[in-house]
Amino acid sequence: MDSRGDVVNLTTYDSKVVLVAFWAIWHASSAAPMAGMQTLHEQYDDNDAVAIVGVHKDVDYRKGNPVDYMAENGYTFDLIPDGRNVAEAYGIWSLPQFVVIDGEGEVIHRQTGFGPDDIDAFSEIIDGALAEERTSG
Repeated sequence: MDSRGDVVNLTTYDSKVVLVAFWAIWHASSAAPMAGMQTLHEQYDDNDAVAIVGVHKDVDYRKGNPVDYMAENGYTFDLIPDGRNVAEAYGIWSLPQFVVIDGEGEVIHRQTGFGPDDIDAFSEIIDGALAEERTSG
């Protein structure tokens, strides 16, 4: 389910290039990159071929609710608040982890951690995947 209560899973984003950020509100170093995900969301907001999705890996909300956290911080990219199954499907075991999926549903990039240059790095990966789809499609 996403932050609006709509049922979603990653197949909701079929044929899009998707940056998936796996995180948990109680894990400070995984919550910190969410501002970067918002920057990328705003950068690609007018591009229907790109989606930025936060996947909250836990349902232990004693330290905060991810939907509330997103709203309080002005984050408007999609959120899957109970992403345990998605995390399991992608073999996510540590946080934060990021996966970029191309329009064919293939994982084209995977990384653990987030640094100051990663917004630009993710932009290059996303732009490269979009260019590849234009030339092969």
